[in-house]
Amino acid sequence: MGARQIGKSTVVKQVLKDLDAPFQFYSADNVPATNNAWISDCWSAVRSLKKNNGWECYTRYR
Repeated sequence: MGARQIGKSTVVKQVLKDLDAPFQFYSADNVPATNNAWISDCWSAVRSLKKNNGWECYTRYR
């Protein structure tokens, strides 16, 4: 959380790239503050992708 345009998303994307793990990125820039279901909808979409693509839990150090 922080001010706009300081590199928050960039840092997250760089870490995810280094992990070489599947991920789904959602931007909340245009989500109204009154939309209480948005985060739940994102989680549901990712659960569906995980199931449909056979993704397992990722742990770098197994």
